[in-house]
Amino acid sequence: ASLNTLSSSAKALNPLGVLKRGYAAVFSDENKVITSADNLSVGETINLKFADGTVKSKVEGIKQESSGN
Repeated sequence: ASLNTLSSSAKALNPLGVLKRGYAAVFSDENKVITSADNLSVGETINLKFADGTVKSKVEGIKQESSGN
């Protein structure tokens, strides 16, 4: 693979690049990655990491979605 191809692939997989596209990463108060709503409880404090900063939030409700969505 060419250097340009490898560079493009690395940029596409860079987590900061994903955040810059409008996504956020969710972490527990203990700084563990939250990958599912099933891992949260109402009243729990979470941290949302955006490309330009982090927001501390409190879970007020949880709506389950089917995995087909």
